[in-house]
Amino acid sequence: MTASTPENAITALISSAAEALGDADHPVVRMFAARLCDGAGEVPHGEPSEVPAVNHLSAACAPAGGAPSLRPALDAIAAAHHALAWRQSCRPDAPDLYNDNHAFVELVGPNGHVHAENIRFGLFLLGPDVFYPSHVHEAEEIYLILSGTSQWQQDDAPFRVERPGAIVHNVSMRPHAMQVGTEPLLMFWGWCGDIGWAQYRFV
Repeated sequence: MTASTPENAITALISSAAEALGDADHPVVRMFAARLCDGAGEVPHGEPSEVPAVNHLSAACAPAGGAPSLRPALDAIAAAHHALAWRQSCRPDAPDLYNDNHAFVELVGPNGHVHAENIRFGLFLLGPDVFYPSHVHEAEEIYLILSGTSQWQQDDAPFRVERPGAIVHNVSMRPHAMQVGTEPLLMFWGWCGDIGWAQYRFV
C-alpha cells in the first residue's frame, strides 16, 4: 500500500484516534485507545458510501477555534472521509431533522472497516441545530468531541454545554440527549460491553 491509498488513509485515521484518546484522563477512553492500537496492523476493508449529512463534514473539520491537540485527528478525518462507509439510521420515532442530519462511521467493530467483536468505535456527525432525543442502549458509551459546541443531558438533569476536547461518558441504559449549536458537531464515539442494538430506543 502507498500513502495515497484509501486503506492507508483509514489506518492513519484510526491511529490518530488512538493518539487523541490516549491523551485523555479517563479509564474507559484509554481502554478504547489500547483496543485501537491492538488492531493497528490490520488492513481496513469495506466500500465507501455517503449520506446527506456528510455535506457538513468540511465545516466540521475546519473549525475557527477548538482544541489544537485535536487538529491531527480532524486532518485525518478530512483526508479519509471519501474512503469511509458513512451511514444513517432513519427511525420512525425520531424527528425528521435528526434523521436526515446525522451520519456515522463504524471504523472498528463487527461492521467496521477493521473487524472487532467486542467494541464499536467510529465517527458521529450531527448537523447544526439538530436535537438528538433522549435515548438508551445496552452499551457503555464514550464520546470525544472534536468540533462544535453542544448541550448534553443525562437522566433528567439540566442540559450542560460541552466543547471540543470534552469527553462524555454514558453508562449502560442511562437516558441521554444532545442539542447541537449553530455549527455541526463531530465526535469520536465508542461502545463497549453489550454492543448489541436490541434495547436501543428513544425514551
